[in-house]
Amino acid sequence: MQKLKFLVALVALFVSATAFAKIAGTYVLEMEGGQGRGGESTLTFAVDDEGTYSATMASDWGENKGTDVKVDGNEFSFSVTMETQRGDFTLSYSGTVEDGELSGTMSSEGFEMSFTGKLKEEEEEEEGEDADDSAEDEPEA
Repeated sequence: MQKLKFLVALVALFVSATAFAKIAGTYVLEMEGGQGRGGESTLTFAVDDEGTYSATMASDWGENKGTDVKVDGNEFSFSVTMETQRGDFTLSYSGTVEDGELSGTMSSEGFEMSFTGKLKEEEEEEEGEDADDSAEDEPEA
């Protein structure tokens, strides 16, 4: 009986760790109807050892920590409060993640906008850095 309990606990731990890994990472976002403004935005989900999620939005406007972060399977939601010259306002995000791609909506005071995103690959960053280094090593013509 003890072995069975241990096995069940081990499987539950593996499954929960796998579920955490499905959403954690940095996603490059594209806003629908963004009219070509704003530059790159990223959304980073992290999860600690206890399974508590955090979300951070980064854009040309700065970096903002998400509050009330909730993840249930492949669904997520959180809010970000931004400070502006006109005062603070809160953006609410919700959506789903599947196979390294996310989609959802951002809303605030009657305004709603769709977004999509792709998981940023670490290999892409490293390849980009290697390409920059190799150009420096080439002899001048």
